[in-house]
Amino acid sequence: MTSADAKAPKRRRFPFVRLIAAFLAGFVMAGAMGAGALYAYDNHYASRILPGVSVGAVDLSGLDREAARARLTSAYSSFADGRLVVKLGGAETVIGYGELGRHADLDLMLDEAFAIGRTTSPIARIVDEMRLLANGVVLVPRMTFEPALVVERITALARAAEWHPTDARTIRTETGFSTSPGKDGQRVDEAPAIEAAVLALTGATAPDEIVVDLTTIAIEPNITDAEAQRARAQAAAMAQSVTIAAGGEAWTIPASAVRRAISFRKTADGGAIEPVVNARVLLAAVNPLAKDIERDPVEATYTYDRETGTFGAGLSQEGRIFDPEATSAAVLAVVQARGAGAAGTARVAAALTVVEPELTTEEAEAAIKLMERVSTWTIRYPVGESNGFGANISIPASILDGHVVGPGETFDFWTAIGPVTRERGYKDGGVIIDGRTQPTGALAGGICSCSTALFNAALRAGYRIVERANHYFYINRYPLGLDATVLIRDGAVTSMKWQNDTQYPVLIRGINGPGTVRFDLYTVPLGRTVTFSTPIVRNIRQAKTVTEYTSSLPPGVRKQIEYEHDGMDVRVTRTVTDDKTGKVVHKETFGSRYGVVNGVILIGKPDAPAKPTDPTADGGTDSGG
Repeated sequence: MTSADAKAPKRRRFPFVRLIAAFLAGFVMAGAMGAGALYAYDNHYASRILPGVSVGAVDLSGLDREAARARLTSAYSSFADGRLVVKLGGAETVIGYGELGRHADLDLMLDEAFAIGRTTSPIARIVDEMRLLANGVVLVPRMTFEPALVVERITALARAAEWHPTDARTIRTETGFSTSPGKDGQRVDEAPAIEAAVLALTGATAPDEIVVDLTTIAIEPNITDAEAQRARAQAAAMAQSVTIAAGGEAWTIPASAVRRAISFRKTADGGAIEPVVNARVLLAAVNPLAKDIERDPVEATYTYDRETGTFGAGLSQEGRIFDPEATSAAVLAVVQARGAGAAGTARVAAALTVVEPELTTEEAEAAIKLMERVSTWTIRYPVGESNGFGANISIPASILDGHVVGPGETFDFWTAIGPVTRERGYKDGGVIIDGRTQPTGALAGGICSCSTALFNAALRAGYRIVERANHYFYINRYPLGLDATVLIRDGAVTSMKWQNDTQYPVLIRGINGPGTVRFDLYTVPLGRTVTFSTPIVRNIRQAKTVTEYTSSLPPGVRKQIEYEHDGMDVRVTRTVTDDKTGKVVHKETFGSRYGVVNGVILIGKPDAPAKPTDPTADGGTDSGG
């Protein structure tokens, strides 16, 4: 620095600092004055809505909360008025807006109105307040409602208008099948109506009436009328009679029985209905046929023509065992086939098991050609009242003439000759009761000559003897120890029985002659040899004759009414041998215990009337000899 510079005068600077300080001081003073004014303004409207604030057309300037609520309530109470109309078909349901909770949202509108000009920044508040004073603020009216109530009410109407479809049905009746029609169901789609109602109710400018439509949707049943009719026609085709045949015979399962076995069910996919056959019901209809279809085998029979003197063979027949289960299954198949479209009346072969007879007609005819007489036996008898003058012997012999004893059958004397009655010609004859002969004491007395003759013929033919009994006393016109009495008395039956133990039939020829009866047996010779032992007689008991007086004879007249018969025990053994094998076929010993019968001579007492008697005696009973 020079001295000149040091001496030069200093330049004065502009007082910027002072100016800024003065401005700031002024500003602070203005702010202080504004703040004071703002403070005073805020205090005045601290609990009031600032001037210039309106909700819609409602001016709320300077009102406190309660006054503003009252003014808004009065202005917007109409928000709860109006109605929602829900249409469904031709019906309408009216729901008031109030029922849906629709009303003015006073709290929200008050909160929004009080919030105007209440910002935190003083400057911003001043600006807001100046705008309010200049232009004012119009707020949108606020409304509220309960959308859930809208959903609830419309959904309830929709559900009430819905129903499930009713399937068509096919049913069995007493006389056939019938159908009941199906019915469409109805579903309601409430979503579009709910959406439209909520949207319309949301705005504050909602009209006094909102109309929404519920859309209905028809639901077709799973089983239509056409399906039911088809099932009915199918069942009708199935429910026809079925013929069950066996040989030339036929039996019918009636249509009504088939119908009872048919019912209906839905198909697996549930989209149709079909007839179904109950196999057990069908079997119940088939079972009763067993009594008509089943039969025992019929053996061929041997016949004898008395006029021509020739043998014949009756027809044999196969037996049948019926299988109801297998037959029912065949019937079921036919019924189901009809349902599938098969036409025509079906014949079902009965399921049978054939049972062959043991003796067929062919076998019998072949045997007849080989038949010859294999044994014979004749008994002579005195014709008199003790045997019905021969009728009690000749009648059963004639009945038995031509009688055939089949293979394995047992001949029973009483069964073979049938009823013993006076109507058939039998008469009273002799019988032994309590060791005494009663010449006319029994119907058919003397018949034992017939039974004894046939017994000896069978005995000598080598057949198996089943039953034989000796007379009370020995009658000397019969073989010793080989007589055969028959007896029916007081319910007790003694018969003569023998069995044809061969595979061929035996023909009995009964031949009557004057005072004789003869039986011949015809069959296919089997090569049997029959031998008898000499009768062994033991324990002989001597009889005696006694005299008795009676008033039944004239005085002094003598008549012997009983003759002496010694008692004895007799044993005879028969042996039957097979000629081919040498084996013994039968061997039995016939034991006879004959009782003692004392002779009786009657002498008439003086002045006694005579009553004739017959001294002839034979075995006999109440129905036999």
